[in-house]
Amino acid sequence: MTPIDYAVATAGAALIVFVLWYFLGGPLLGRDIVSRPNNGGHEHGAARREVELALGGLHCPSCMLAIERNWKRTQGVIDVSANFDTGRATVSYDPNAVTVETLVKKVEDLGYTASPVNPDVGPGHDAPAQRAVRSQVEDEVAYLRVRLVVSVILTAPVLVLAMALHVMPPDPLVWVEFALTAVVLFWAGWRILRSAWGAVRNRASDMNVLIATGTLAAFVYSAVAVVLGLPHVYFETTAVIITLILIGRLLEARARSHTSDAIRKLLDLQARTARVIRPPVEQAHDVPAQQVEIDVPIEDVRVGDKVRVRPGEKIAVDGVVLEGTSSVDESMITGESIPVDKQPGDVVIGATVNGSGSFIFEATKVGSDTTLAQIVRMV
Repeated sequence: MTPIDYAVATAGAALIVFVLWYFLGGPLLGRDIVSRPNNGGHEHGAARREVELALGGLHCPSCMLAIERNWKRTQGVIDVSANFDTGRATVSYDPNAVTVETLVKKVEDLGYTASPVNPDVGPGHDAPAQRAVRSQVEDEVAYLRVRLVVSVILTAPVLVLAMALHVMPPDPLVWVEFALTAVVLFWAGWRILRSAWGAVRNRASDMNVLIATGTLAAFVYSAVAVVLGLPHVYFETTAVIITLILIGRLLEARARSHTSDAIRKLLDLQARTARVIRPPVEQAHDVPAQQVEIDVPIEDVRVGDKVRVRPGEKIAVDGVVLEGTSSVDESMITGESIPVDKQPGDVVIGATVNGSGSFIFEATKVGSDTTLAQIVRMV
């Protein structure tokens, strides 16, 4: 072997050792931090809170693992439970040591997005977190569509120059390949590079790191080959990979957008207000006390409240009939078009439609515990 061969082999071995140490050394040496709950140095009696976060920008399970690992390294985080399929994570933390804003910042440092979810908010009044998630999906579809169109337009001539005309240095047209590929990589593929850099900074590895490594390696080598006049360049490899990744992510984002539309239609089924019966109001000595019926927003309904349902109204929340009889259209839940008779003791479901009768029921499930809210979570 020549001295150059030895130098290349040594450099390659050193690079492999560095990569293994950088990505695996920290987690292996600190596996007690990642594999078990982190109490942040606090006693078991310390304050403990939980927050549910909706995560955006996830493209593979390793993205969620990187976020989870980053949280568990944070002082004050006690435990983390994350689910890639739902895009949600529940974090137990010590409020004296870490804040929700810090947890969100940890996610954003990796190139993803996070927004707190209010567990007490029901599905009927379009919570800010739900609007934020839908807005993120719609923005991502628009962003990817523009990037993909530009990427396809610029990748096509790169492929023609490389595969049809076989342009190689020192042909001046390789500079055209260089310029077009640079736009595809650093503009259309900017989010991929940014997410990869965020993962590398936090000693994590995900799909973005893999994509960035392959595309940057091909681009940098080709750029050096153009400058030095070497015979082979691989600009088309970088451009095609970025374009294909954008196609896949646009299809994924559109699928999530359709799911968001389905959720929006489910949310529209829910009533916005409920007629709640309040305790008797004190009157003069010679006037009997009377109960008061008031219309309140659905989020103000609490378990145990008595709610009156008038003919043709939507039932606000889940409950049990106390007084009166009627028939209820439960087709949105059961698919059965024939109304179901209801009498005292029967269960009624929120978002179903009352018939011609009137009744009073006691609320048993509100907010995120209602049947409709559970259906939305499953979707």
